[in-house]
Amino acid sequence: MTGTISTNRRTVLKGGAALLAVPFLARSAAGQASHLRVSMTSEEGIAHLRTYRKAVAAMWALEPSDPHNWFRYAMIHLMDCPHGNWWFFVWHRPYVAHLERIVRIYGEDENFAMPYWDWTADPFVADTFFASSTYPDNALDPTSSHYPDWDSFESAYHDPIEAFWNGLSDAQKQQETLRDFPDFDSFWTTGVQPNFTADPANGRSKTLAAPDLTPPASDAVTLPIIEAGLAPEIFTTVVATSDARTGFNSPESQNHNQGVGAAIIEGQPHNKVHNDLGSVAGGWMPSLLSSVDPIFFMHHCNVDRLWDVWTTKERNAGRTALPTAEEAPRFDPEAFLFYIDDAGQPAPSTAGASMAIEPWGYAYTPGSGSASAAGLQSRRGIAPNAIALANKDFGLNEGATTSFSLPEGFAAAGKEETRQFAQVTFKPPRELKGVSFDVFLSPGGEMPELSEDSPGFAGSFEFFGMLQGHDHDFTAVIDVTDAMTRLREAGTLRESGAIDVTLAASGTAIKGQMLESAPLEGVLKSVVFESF
Repeated sequence: MTGTISTNRRTVLKGGAALLAVPFLARSAAGQASHLRVSMTSEEGIAHLRTYRKAVAAMWALEPSDPHNWFRYAMIHLMDCPHGNWWFFVWHRPYVAHLERIVRIYGEDENFAMPYWDWTADPFVADTFFASSTYPDNALDPTSSHYPDWDSFESAYHDPIEAFWNGLSDAQKQQETLRDFPDFDSFWTTGVQPNFTADPANGRSKTLAAPDLTPPASDAVTLPIIEAGLAPEIFTTVVATSDARTGFNSPESQNHNQGVGAAIIEGQPHNKVHNDLGSVAGGWMPSLLSSVDPIFFMHHCNVDRLWDVWTTKERNAGRTALPTAEEAPRFDPEAFLFYIDDAGQPAPSTAGASMAIEPWGYAYTPGSGSASAAGLQSRRGIAPNAIALANKDFGLNEGATTSFSLPEGFAAAGKEETRQFAQVTFKPPRELKGVSFDVFLSPGGEMPELSEDSPGFAGSFEFFGMLQGHDHDFTAVIDVTDAMTRLREAGTLRESGAIDVTLAASGTAIKGQMLESAPLEGVLKSVVFESF
């Protein structure tokens, strides 16, 4: 394929600056890898996207019965992806890596490496992903003719996918039952159809004229949030006890189909960028069929890069970047049974066998967070954890509050290298689409203004991919350092003083149901503060 791919006016220079940030890391990684993943707005990244466009178009043209058909590969995400648990990072690594190898076939380019979307440096969808005069029917644009409406899709795909379903192994069907798909009819009517963007015109909310991420996504990808996500020194977040520990990864769950909580990288930049590329009218990226939108893989490539940055940081500090010896027997054997390889064959794996980058033969050029990660130092234990129980209801723009009496030393822990985290455990409301869960800090007894412009606003969390809540509690990790600093600078945060934490929901409409006809109600269960 020939032609010139343009990027947004802010792209190449920022990409180049990122490449120069920590070149020693790039040389070290590149020395062990046959393929180097680069920023998608760099010159080399633009070239890789030409290959990618060619491959996506070719994969859409395959028969629906072909495992390499674009929708068929995207469907794996609906059938098997973990979110809100400690298998989030490790499941997505092979999913992206297998596609990288498949793209080399259909893009006819053995040198292809999946570019990453460094949303911190480039908080917008690049021109490359939209139809233009050069590419009027751009396969990377989900509003193009490659993407079917529901009627034509159902006519072409229903029977081939049912045949595929009928060929699943007993183990695969058991995993689908855990996802509330006990049979093909439930999978089609409660899985495929509600996650399908029926009108291709609504495939993505961003346009060539308006490509920028909007709040809260643009706030969630800023460097301070990325640094907060990279700061922990343990792999797994441990929740809801006085011994709670904030990890890089989300909390442990019973299996990879259960969502129980989200650490910072998953819950904020990951979830919010997904949601921001859709709207109330629809869009692929906020759904569990998000990988139908080709930008999904650039998005997850960056998530994977940040995991690699964190892993390198931990190894350089002489620490393990793996689950603990006590955790490993529960983490490592988890089976991932739906991957498809570049030969079109099933490629089952386990979590323990999927952790490392090296077998996949790729490495990353430095991007946002690479330089600052080397300077992040843990100060775990600077103050005891503080825990407050709540069991209080909250609703839309109505907060539930719990109060702390901070341990001695906590309020004064204001040194620049110290961070404070809150693990906020709540029972989510039934309706989740379009809702943000916002956390506020205030001096004891003083109710904050429930607005993102409030000095007490600490941060927010959004669910990804879930149309409705579940019956068990969920824990979101929020970096509250800046809000604590504002209280301290205002003179309202005193040594061993009282502090209130408020959780509220904000939003306007829920897909399929207006809030007026279904009052949004959740329950704040507990909050744990940690300083390190």
